[in-house]
Amino acid sequence: MNKSTTSTVTNTPFGGERLMATHNKTSDGPHSIWDQLQFRLLFLMVFAWFLFAAVLKSVTLQRGSSKDSCWQEARREAYSLTPYAFMKI
Repeated sequence: MNKSTTSTVTNTPFGGERLMATHNKTSDGPHSIWDQLQFRLLFLMVFAWFLFAAVLKSVTLQRGSSKDSCWQEARREAYSLTPYAFMKI
């Protein structure tokens, strides 16, 4: 991603001034589109896995007290898991 850095002068709580660098996002660039495509592909794979698991639980009557449909359960679990693949430590 292309980022620009600007410098701003801010007042400190003790009366002095300090120069701070702030980053502003100027353009998404080609990496953003690639990241979105990767997320969607990974989401589809994870969703298919959780959908299969939810249907299997439904068929074997092991769903318990879940009131969601298989589709909603798979979607919720895929959205809760997929973003962890893109975390940068």
